[in-house]
Amino acid sequence: MRPIAIIALLLLLAACTTTPPPPPETRAFAWGTPRAEVLAAEPDEPVVAPADRLVYHVERAGIPLTLSYRFGADGLEATHWFNRAAHEDDNRYIDDYERLKSDLIERHGMPRYDRMMWRNRMLADEPDRYGDAVAAGHLVYYSEWRTERGKIVMALRNDRLQVAHELVYRQPGD
Repeated sequence: MRPIAIIALLLLLAACTTTPPPPPETRAFAWGTPRAEVLAAEPDEPVVAPADRLVYHVERAGIPLTLSYRFGADGLEATHWFNRAAHEDDNRYIDDYERLKSDLIERHGMPRYDRMMWRNRMLADEPDRYGDAVAAGHLVYYSEWRTERGKIVMALRNDRLQVAHELVYRQPGD
């Protein structure tokens, strides 16, 4: 075999055996993108569209979410994702949190912070009731990433005796 053919074969084999890069960030707009550009690029019509926001119902990692883009005078300032699933069992929100965290780890690596914070340890010895602990405000799940595009924060916490699961993308410096 000729050396060029061997090199071409080796390059082809290397291309076939390399690990593919993580999937691209969905709905990734540059900070400062004008509202009109985001509106034009989104595949669906917004659910709500006041002057400073665009709100959509989407799905990510198999979880139904409300996606909200926040705009200021200089364009896109932040992106918020809110879990809109209606689980009767609050432990299922923990499953959603872990599934979305796995998706973020695949995209951005391990979080800088990844904590379960107890405010009241009454249910700490009952893992099958951690969802109840979150709903009661006794337990907060928190993860944070820092990337070249900014800060990503995900929390699972109590909000008015209900579970609130949110993911926020912010520009550097926020």
